[in-house]
Amino acid sequence: VEEDAKDFKTKAWVRDYENGVEAQMTVAKLGSMISMDHLIQQGMSDVPKAQLPLAGKWFETLQFSSGQLILPPKAVKAREVSVSTEIFFVIGGASKSLQVTVEKSVFLLSKGSTFFVPPDNEYELKNLSTEKPARLLFCLVRDQRQ
Repeated sequence: VEEDAKDFKTKAWVRDYENGVEAQMTVAKLGSMISMDHLIQQGMSDVPKAQLPLAGKWFETLQFSSGQLILPPKAVKAREVSVSTEIFFVIGGASKSLQVTVEKSVFLLSKGSTFFVPPDNEYELKNLSTEKPARLLFCLVRDQRQ
């Protein structure tokens, strides 16, 4: 049973590695604290809302962001070029129904699978299932030179 969000403390005192001083930072969140929104994708205006991917971020810092991505049955996360290293872990979906394309290579993945997209590479995600959503956790690691 998840703790009540109104009583949950998200922040901790941590050492800021850039300047060496202690600072309060959000380091924990409950599942109920993530807001899932439909991804608006270029060229997909005719796609029914029920088939649009949903995404929500838990953490957003200068170094990384992390969250959850849900692809409803038959949904597509349109082809795009990654601007950071994008790491994904498949936590749910039908067996071998998540089609991942990185550049020209195609993979069929299932729950428990993981993949990543290096910066400046095209990728696309498709849920081939007609019944089950594909659920993924992600972490985007930003290049500190950007």
